[in-house]
Amino acid sequence: MDKRFYAGISLLAAATLAFEVYLTRVFSLMIWPYMAFVVVSVAMLGVGAAGAWLASRGSDGKTSSQGQMATCAWGFGAAALIGTAVVGHFPADLGGSMVSLQAHVPVVLYYLVSGAPFFLSGYAFALAFRSFP
Repeated sequence: MDKRFYAGISLLAAATLAFEVYLTRVFSLMIWPYMAFVVVSVAMLGVGAAGAWLASRGSDGKTSSQGQMATCAWGFGAAALIGTAVVGHFPADLGGSMVSLQAHVPVVLYYLVSGAPFFLSGYAFALAFRSFP
């Protein structure tokens, strides 16, 4: 195994943790300070969904897992940048009535947009664990 592989996995893990800390700050400023814990559930949802997706697909053996991991790492970076821009343009107002549907739409958007980078990094980690046990 090449040292570049280990360096890439280490950098992706560091970037994923840094993004999680960053989202904690963004959520505490944009939604509500007590809602920052949501980032942990979003991260766990994304990584868990990626592992479940890979397990349900099985191993085809035709495609390069290192190529897929690199694509997922690049996708993580792109999804993190795009997701940050999207979250910044749709502020959530949880001070209003939580009964209305319009109060929930930005929060659901936050979950989907913020979970995508974690799904991609989790998929890369799951590929690494499956391909190089």
